[in-house]
Amino acid sequence: MKYRAICPSCGFKLPRKLYFGWLSHIRRQCPSCSCRYTADLRWEHIGSALLGLSFGIPFLLAFLGMLSWPVATLLFLAAVLNGYFWFPYVTPFVLIERKKEDETHVA
Repeated sequence: MKYRAICPSCGFKLPRKLYFGWLSHIRRQCPSCSCRYTADLRWEHIGSALLGLSFGIPFLLAFLGMLSWPVATLLFLAAVLNGYFWFPYVTPFVLIERKKEDETHVA
């Protein structure tokens, strides 16, 4: 599997922990090259929709009495761990802007 959670400018591998704090409208800064990047919006929205369904369906079934609450909670935790595992493989990142080099002129 190809690791797609990399900086679009320098290729630095982004950490998996971004999964827990990732929001598509937040622009992050690469710790290696200081460029600004964000997730590809199309893949971010597809992933969020699938994650929302995998969170909501077990709780809806538990609310309707078709599934016990402990099982719904275990399915919820399984969805969280599944998303944590797959996040760097399915979420590509796009470059917003490169870091501008400081131009110092010696006179």
